[in-house]
Amino acid sequence: ALARQEQAEAEAYVARITAQADRENNGPEHAARDLLPRITRTAHAPERLRLAVLVDSCGKDVASDICTDAHRRFEATLTDMDDVVLIDGMRLRKVLREQQWQLSDFVDQDTIVALGRITGATHLVTITVTQTAVDKDLYDLSARAVAVETAQVATVTLVYRPRGKM
Repeated sequence: ALARQEQAEAEAYVARITAQADRENNGPEHAARDLLPRITRTAHAPERLRLAVLVDSCGKDVASDICTDAHRRFEATLTDMDDVVLIDGMRLRKVLREQQWQLSDFVDQDTIVALGRITGATHLVTITVTQTAVDKDLYDLSARAVAVETAQVATVTLVYRPRGKM
């Protein structure tokens, strides 16, 4: 009886996250829209946010085109927002190369502040895309914004189904 109950709970969980993913097949766009109000609620956020967006990581089972598409769509949504200025990705990559920084360095507050000051960013935003264990066509997308000056963190995580996986 316990095994049947656990199986029923597992099936209900899969149904819930599948339904969420189908509703949010525009996952990167939803994540960008959901993250912005969380950033602007911080005490030190300026009127126009200057965001530097990086792809933190994509799980080993995530195809590069899915990862690239999520990053592109996330940035495109932010670009369309009036109160956001995106730091140019080419400039950001150049700074990373010049400073010989790796994404793993961004756990250190001093590095975040330094990158923000060099690029003029108010927040460093990282995106992580991983495949869910429940369904190989569903992905977890996490966006994390760290305020350069205060180290306040805002996060959004959601499950979505990439376009073409419906």
